[in-house]
Parts: sequence; C-alpha cells; structure tokens
Amino acid sequence: MRALIAALILSSPAQAAGEDLGVFERLKALQNKQIQSADPYADEVAADLERIEELADFLFGADRSGQIVLFTQTSCESCDTALTEFEALTQDLNINARMYQANDPQAREALDLLGLDLLPSYVMPDRMIRGHVPDFVLRRYLSEE
Repeated sequence: MRALIAALILSSPAQAAGEDLGVFERLKALQNKQIQSADPYADEVAADLERIEELADFLFGADRSGQIVLFTQTSCESCDTALTEFEALTQDLNINARMYQANDPQAREALDLLGLDLLPSYVMPDRMIRGHVPDFVLRRYLSEE
C-alpha cells in the first residue's frame, strides 16, 4: 500500500506555483489541492475549435443556426445506424441539424480539414466526435447549456 501511495505521489505534477516540489511538498500540495493539473489536450482542443470555426459557415450555415452535423458514407452499417438515430433525435429535440455524405467533394474536404478519418463523425460548435455514439450521448451533448 505504501508503495502505491508513493508511486501516486511521485507521478503527480511536480510543480505548484512554478516551484519544484519534493515528495513531502507534493503530498501536502495534493492534500491542500494546491497543484493545478494542466489539461494535456488543451492545445489539441483549441486547434479543433479553430478548425470548426474556420468551417462554420459550411458546417452550420452562414447564420450559424446549425447545432450538429453528421458525416456518413454509403455501405456503412454504423453510418446507417447513426443516421437513423440522428434523424429521430434531431426531430425529437427540434434542432437544426445537417447531414453530409463523405463522397460529396465539399464534405470530403471538410472532413480532411477537420482531421476526421472515421465515419460516422459528428461536429458541433464546441466538439468533434469520431465514430458512432449512442443517441443518448448526443442527447446529453445537445441538451447542455
């Protein structure tokens, strides 16, 4: 048990307020919640959001009224499932949604620029999702305020 605690302490962030910390200071900082852990994906998220913004007119319309986009392709079982769920969900929530086929040149270019290499994929103003997700997950995302 002590070895596990020591491993957790040693693997915790080594800085608080810009200072290198020893083991005891790390433990104290963890106990006092003084260590602020940085989001390791912050740069990737910022880049994703920038790409979404660059393509927003295409994705969500010039008036930005769209709330979600679904990219699919033909002969894709998970795309068919996603499309069926997507249509029912967006109708149920009465939201503005768009759907694009990956074989459309503009849609393909958008997918490439967004770095989406798996279909189906979803894009919202604040996130991208690669691959099919259950409709209850999308419902939660679309219901967030």
